[in-house]
Amino acid sequence: NILSSFHSKVYPLFKKGQRDLINNYRTISLLNSFDKVVERILHRRLTSFFDKNEILFKNQHGFQRNHSTSHSIYSLVHNVVSSFEDGTFCTAIFCDLAKAFDSISHKVLLHKLENYGIRRRIHKLIESYLSNRSQRVYINHNGSEIISDKLNIKLGIPQGSILGPLLFLIYINDLPNCTNLCEFILFADDTSLIVKAKTVDDLQCKLNLVMSAVTNWVNVNNLVLNNDKTQILSFCTTSRLSNNIQSLTIDNTPYEFSQISKFLGIQINNHLNWSQHINDSLCPKLSKTCFMLRTLKPKLGLQCLLSVYYANFYSHIAYGIQFWGFSSCLSKVFKLQKRALRIIFSLPSKTSCRNVFQQHKILTVPCIFILTTLTFIKNNPLLFNLSPLPTGYNTRHKLIRAQTYKLATSFKTIDGLGIQLMNKLPLSIRNLDNNKFHNALVELFKETAFYDVSEFCKFDFNDSSHNSLNSNL
Repeated sequence: NILSSFHSKVYPLFKKGQRDLINNYRTISLLNSFDKVVERILHRRLTSFFDKNEILFKNQHGFQRNHSTSHSIYSLVHNVVSSFEDGTFCTAIFCDLAKAFDSISHKVLLHKLENYGIRRRIHKLIESYLSNRSQRVYINHNGSEIISDKLNIKLGIPQGSILGPLLFLIYINDLPNCTNLCEFILFADDTSLIVKAKTVDDLQCKLNLVMSAVTNWVNVNNLVLNNDKTQILSFCTTSRLSNNIQSLTIDNTPYEFSQISKFLGIQINNHLNWSQHINDSLCPKLSKTCFMLRTLKPKLGLQCLLSVYYANFYSHIAYGIQFWGFSSCLSKVFKLQKRALRIIFSLPSKTSCRNVFQQHKILTVPCIFILTTLTFIKNNPLLFNLSPLPTGYNTRHKLIRAQTYKLATSFKTIDGLGIQLMNKLPLSIRNLDNNKFHNALVELFKETAFYDVSEFCKFDFNDSSHNSLNSNL
């Protein structure tokens, strides 16, 4: 069978930790052109079938069209805020599946495909695709390439392939069915469980039942739960919970509770105030970029320095800012941004950067925050209650109904303050389609260069002198 002769070149990609530990490497498979054509055809057929029948889990945000890590982070934050408002205890379990892609059982995968309705020719085609695969490992060592012996593959699906991610999503699609005592948030193999309870005793009981169910599912499906990297984070507005539950033991395996955890690239602490993410993770990265810009300044021109800024500074700022941007620590990030611009444009330390932002059309940190927040709300209307207020309440402007919150922590989120920011926009902008909406805001922020969110809230959108608005409406 022509489909049973796939061969992959595998390159180990270092992740982090000690370089002499094999578990700290991710294998990336490079396929030939014919393999890619076949995979693309199979991927198109399978995607069409699973989308049409709405089979994939709704909270699976990895490798899905119109889904991203932002949706997973939003689901987590939304659940935590809801528990704060309800006065319930909320605990997140961040599970780590060891070598998940490499541990997929072909037999189990084919059985699941058949249960989902993939049968006859397409099923045999996928079976042929999975069977008798081979690979060689390529390693660059001291300038020379070392090649391993050819090895037949009996387990796993290739990472870096077109079809592999979809097959993995299908494989773990029934994981949320193992228990109804928690909410699952999935991003490919990043599995997060949200457990809520009214009392500490109920929470302890639920945590045990949930972890037992997940552990059993993992074992049955030939996967391995990495206990050392699995973290449990209990959210609370006070210290009451941390004084009651310190550890959890499942099947003689102890799990320690953490005060902070890294979730899809963002540091989240148990009070959901984002201080650790900004102070301990983001600002050190931005400071290193400032040092890099200062080092490169004598050697590179302006355009090259701006390219370095967008690649190593802007990208870190923009990621997840619609969630952590509500923190009071946002001003620290803005100070580092102005430091970076003073380095690039050779400005004295106390010089205002507003003209530089406007002249070179660079978005300020507050503008990036507002833009990303409003764009996320606009692109995801089903996540937010975007219905206007009832008759008699500001019907002229058709303000969006904003949820009321008891706690300041709950209000300082995209569901609370984010909706209020959206209500500051006139209908002429809010009613634009998604692309025009984004472009109109970008041009507005390039022209205005807001230094604070309050400047945006006081901005007069009816002022005809703003050329960016007139040209985009």
